[in-house]
Amino acid sequence: MATILTSTGRTKLLAATPMAPVTLSHIAWGNGGGSIPSVVATRTALVGEVLRVGCSLPVRDTDDTTVIMVQGSIPRSFGGATIREVGVFDNTGALIAYGSINNEVLPAPVTEYGYTY
Repeated sequence: MATILTSTGRTKLLAATPMAPVTLSHIAWGNGGGSIPSVVATRTALVGEVLRVGCSLPVRDTDDTTVIMVQGSIPRSFGGATIREVGVFDNTGALIAYGSINNEVLPAPVTEYGYTY
């Protein structure tokens, strides 16, 4: 998996201040339109978004301080999809980070599992 800041994300983060922070609010997964999409900084949306949920507050990785982590959970009621892309959005709906996933097949929806990415 590869995830990068988008051009919009980079611009917003460079302009952020304590009084005007970037507020990450959602994580989304997509099917890539049937194939693993290219990870490019100019992307402004997922190719084939299938689910968007709220995300956790960002946390800096203690092993690599250049990495910021957010978490979102795919609900048990969602499944039967192949996930090939992921995006992190801010509270204005702008795509801040975009990444690809290597064909993660989610099981059919059931009540016995949960999936956290």
